[in-house]
Amino acid sequence: MGLLAYLFGRIEWSQVRELACTLDGGWWLAALVVYVASQWASAWRWSRLTRPVGLSATYRQCLRWYFEGSFFSLCLPTSIGGDVWKAWRLAGTADARLLAGCTVLADRLAGLTALLVIGLSALAQRSFQLTPGACLFFGAALYLGALAAIYAGLAALDWLARRRWPLVGDLLFKLMPLGRHPSLFWKAVTWGLVVQSLNIAAVMLLGRALALDLPMGAYAAAVPLVALATVLPISLNGIGVREGGMAWMLASYAVPQTEAAALGLLWTLVNMTSGLLGGVVYLTGRDQHREAGVAYRARYWPWPRAWRRWR
Repeated sequence: MGLLAYLFGRIEWSQVRELACTLDGGWWLAALVVYVASQWASAWRWSRLTRPVGLSATYRQCLRWYFEGSFFSLCLPTSIGGDVWKAWRLAGTADARLLAGCTVLADRLAGLTALLVIGLSALAQRSFQLTPGACLFFGAALYLGALAAIYAGLAALDWLARRRWPLVGDLLFKLMPLGRHPSLFWKAVTWGLVVQSLNIAAVMLLGRALALDLPMGAYAAAVPLVALATVLPISLNGIGVREGGMAWMLASYAVPQTEAAALGLLWTLVNMTSGLLGGVVYLTGRDQHREAGVAYRARYWPWPRAWRRWR
């Protein structure tokens, strides 16, 4: 609430109303489609990471749970609060949920790596006036360096498991789904690059809806860093962080604060609409929860059953 109060106090709402009147709804719908496509790609990446730990889940199930998680993220801290729901849905027992949580963690680490590669490459291009070829070379170097760091970390866990603290090291190594299949990580990071590129494209379409004249590099630098900031536990679903972050990041591109904040608001609206679609997915899958609901009612509401037996 404090973030929103500070942000809304610095916005000229008359200009926001003018922007809303000139908003091109077609570009906003196109941004929503691209954002939903990024959710599909994210679910595919997560489904690939569930198999090494022995959790059998089809891509269709992971897709459903991913959208359900986006729905529950609307009212949970940070933009990834729904990850708890995804881990709970993936596994049926407490022990298996620990493994499920590690698959979600590995999925987020792959996405974080992709965010840093794209964001730092765009910042380097702006700071050092790199040519497109040099920017691609710098991004490829970051990509390879990140992979090398991850593989070094996995090797350190392996050494820790075998030499120093066998119990702790072996537990950590087994919990990470990439520990036994390190080759999965470069695939997950590559999919992360696809997902983040789709997210950037969605925000670019929102910029077109507001008729903002910004280069692609501005979105490539702003969107990953703002998305990274929404992970901080200072707001619900990143609300207020996106708006303020876009206003701060686009100030160097001479974008008025009101227009940049409006872009962040449209981004939040797309995110919330996608989350509500996840709510529809959750409601249409209520049959999957019927058995659990019957068990809950039998435990906490025994009187109707006792009344039927008495009659």
